[in-house]
Amino acid sequence: MPDESLPRNGRGKQRRRRLLTTVKSDPEVLFKDARCRKPEFCADLFELCDGLALSHPTEAIVHARAAVKLTEEIGARHLENGALGVLVHAHIARREHGEAEAVLDRYQKHAYECCTDCTNDYLQRRADLLVETRRAGEAQEILDRCLAEMGDEAGEDRKARARFIRCISFHFQRDPARALEDAGQALMELAFASPRGYFVDTLAFVACFLQSTQQDARRQLAEKALDFLLRFKERIKGLEDWTDVRNRLFWVEGAVLAVLGDHRRAADRLECGRLALMETGPVRHAVAIAVDLSLLLCRRLHESFVPHENNVWALRRINRTCLRELDLDVWLRRRLKKIEEVLAMEPEKAYRAFSALRRSMIVSVPGLL
Repeated sequence: MPDESLPRNGRGKQRRRRLLTTVKSDPEVLFKDARCRKPEFCADLFELCDGLALSHPTEAIVHARAAVKLTEEIGARHLENGALGVLVHAHIARREHGEAEAVLDRYQKHAYECCTDCTNDYLQRRADLLVETRRAGEAQEILDRCLAEMGDEAGEDRKARARFIRCISFHFQRDPARALEDAGQALMELAFASPRGYFVDTLAFVACFLQSTQQDARRQLAEKALDFLLRFKERIKGLEDWTDVRNRLFWVEGAVLAVLGDHRRAADRLECGRLALMETGPVRHAVAIAVDLSLLLCRRLHESFVPHENNVWALRRINRTCLRELDLDVWLRRRLKKIEEVLAMEPEKAYRAFSALRRSMIVSVPGLL
């Protein structure tokens, strides 16, 4: 019996969600189930592909190619354009820039002949490729034009995705203030139904922009970043199943608070994020946030990097927890064991050891401590 407590459109969304979950596991279902040919489902499919491009590029290319094949069979130009857009994104995520360029060339004519939405999507995909190939100024010009021409009917989410790309273009042009402004607005305007990767990545960019800021201007930008983060925290309050976003928020907020000298609150946020990432991973993220917290604990006074004797036990506990509970690769395990020796024999060198490890780790959130 259908659940009559749900409105008809609510039941339809639930059915599409279940079908989309099946398609995520097996893209061949697209060609076996007639429901996959409906425009509403195709829109959901494109969002799935964009989300995978942000988190699982290998899966993204498989699903995007299947989406192109499906829409070609359907024969609706608008849907074909949407599929070409997500295929461009998948190629960019895999750093297949030549392939992305070829799909864009195919997309261009059809986009301009279809509608404003397709034209804007094409331009944003073009700008995305320009950013990835370090032609940030050209990308910014395209996105400036898109945002200026988007009317109210475009919706905040469409504009937010343009800002998401433009903030990276500003970053590459060494304009962290404008990059942060776009990132902050994107966090406030992205629709909750958008792929979660947009939120997670934008939070990481906030830290990237602070890292690229000169020391004398960092505090002012950090204060603005914290304002955006706190407003975003309030915006997502009460949302269920947003653990990945909240974990990233703990991490970035903690790093920003540390920059601002609020070490107690910074340690609280970093500890919350560390405990969560110990459970959910990825492993390198769990180690990186543990190192960030350890660097913070190494500070006894504002200008001192020698851990207070009362903090040495905490540093050893954090380090040992990583060694005991995480599935570390050989390199990380060796580095953490070396730090364990430093903490036991020469704790005054702990900050230097943690700092060297953090600089050598390439993870989404850069080290700010």
